[in-house]
Formats: sequence, C-alpha cells, structure tokens
Amino acid sequence: MVITISVFVAVMAVFVYAARKRAEINARGGCPVCNTPVPEYRRPTSFRQAFWGGWSCETCSAELDSNGMKVSQAAK
Repeated sequence: MVITISVFVAVMAVFVYAARKRAEINARGGCPVCNTPVPEYRRPTSFRQAFWGGWSCETCSAELDSNGMKVSQAAK
C-alpha cells in the first residue's frame, strides 16, 4: 500500500513538473523562432528528445530543448 502511494506521488510530481515547464515556456512566447506555443502533449521525434526532453515545433520544425531554447546543429 505504501509503495503504491509513493509511486502515485512520484508520477504526479513528474506531471506537475512537466505542466509547469510547458507553461513557463509558453509564457515566454513558445517557440523562439515562430512564437508557436509548445503542445500540451509532447511527442518526441528523436532519441535526444525522448531521453532528455524537448519538443519539435509543429509550425517551423525547430527542435527545442527541455528549457524551450532552440537546439543548434552542433549540439545534435
């Protein structure tokens, strides 16, 4: 019972963190290239996005890191 509650609390903490991060990025204007808000549900398009977080802009296809900054080609 205690393990179940602990797992539930941990999962909810991850969801709250992700929602706050998304809201923070959208408050700054969303995508730094075209100002499109980041989507509510993240669909990783690369291993880096799946492992470290981040988005691909639906409008301009810019790759954003988990802080909402554009990923340069050198960082890939």
